[in-house]
Amino acid sequence: MKQLVLLNLDGSTLALLRSVTQALNVGMHAVGQRSQLLGLLQGSKASDTVVVIGLDALIPAQRHASRVVAQVRERMPTATIVLHAERKFTVDAHDQAWAKMCGADAIIPRITASRWQHAGEPLIALLDSENPSPAKRQQRVQPYVRAAQAIEAGDETLRNLAAVEAMGIDLAQLARRIGRSGGVDIRDRSYHLRSYSECFVASECADWIAKAANTSRPNAIAIGKALQSCGLIYHVAREQAFADEYYFFRVARLPEQFVISDFYTQVSSAVGFEHRDRTYLGTEYKHCFVGKEAIAWCLKHRMTLNEAMSAGQRLIDLSIASHVVNEHPLKDDALFYRFHSA
Repeated sequence: MKQLVLLNLDGSTLALLRSVTQALNVGMHAVGQRSQLLGLLQGSKASDTVVVIGLDALIPAQRHASRVVAQVRERMPTATIVLHAERKFTVDAHDQAWAKMCGADAIIPRITASRWQHAGEPLIALLDSENPSPAKRQQRVQPYVRAAQAIEAGDETLRNLAAVEAMGIDLAQLARRIGRSGGVDIRDRSYHLRSYSECFVASECADWIAKAANTSRPNAIAIGKALQSCGLIYHVAREQAFADEYYFFRVARLPEQFVISDFYTQVSSAVGFEHRDRTYLGTEYKHCFVGKEAIAWCLKHRMTLNEAMSAGQRLIDLSIASHVVNEHPLKDDALFYRFHSA
C-alpha cells in the first residue's frame, strides 16, 4: 500500500480522494502550491509514494510540468509521478507521449465521481497495486464514489457526459466518423460577411448523430455536447455550446505526426510566437503572445486553421500555456497568452 501526495487546487477532487484513501487506509497529503509540494518531499526517502501533480496548480507560478517533475525526482527518485490534466475529460496518445517526455509515469484526465473509472480508478490502482483483488477495492470505495456522484449531479456537463457514456457511445470514434468523407457536411461557410473554414452546422450534425446512433434528437444534442466537453469538436469562435442551432463547429484535428513537446519547443523559441511585454487598458502583461498572431504564425507554417486552433488549444488544455488572466481558451483574437517556463 502506498501513500498519495497531491498538488491540487480543486476542493471537490480533494474531498473525493480523501474519502477514498481513508477507506483504503492510504495516507494522503494535499498541498496547493508547488513550493509546498517540494518542501513536503524534501528529505523524504519513501519509495512507496504516488505524487499527483495537478497541471492547473502550476499556472499561478507559470511553471512547466517538466520542471516540476524534475524537482520531484530530485527529492524522491523512486516515486510514481502522475500528471493530472484537470481541463481534460479524456487523454490520448499525444498527451501520454508528452507526459513521458516530461518525465512522468502517467497522465490522467479530470478526476470525477461520475466518471471514476476513467481517472480515479487507475490512480487508486497505482496506490493499491499489490492488492490481488481489485473487486474488493472497488467494493470499499464505491459508497464514497456514489456519495460524491450525488453532489456532482448539479454539474450539467458532468451529468451529460456520464449519461452519454452510459449509452455506450465511443465519442472519439464518433468524432472521427463525423469528420470523414460521407459524414457530416464539412465545408467553408460564411456568416455576417465573415468566412469560416472546414466547419459544419450544429443542427445538421444533430440530425446525423440521431441517425448514426439510432437515437432520439434530444440524445443527439446531448452527444454533441459531450463531444464538445471532450474537446473533440469546438465552436469556430469558441463562444457557443453545441445546440440545435445554426452554429458553426469543427472536428478538432491536429497536424499529422504532431508531437506536443516538439510543437511547444518550436513556438516558444525565438523563431516561434512573438512573446513580449504588452499593455491593455493601462495594465501591463509581461512576456506574452497574442492569440491572433499565434494562429497567423501557424498558418504561415503550413497548418490549416483547424490544425492551428487544435494544436494551440492542446497547449492550453495541458497548462503549457494559458490566457494571462486564465479566462479564455485559445481564440483567433487579440487576446494575450503566456507560455509556462520549462
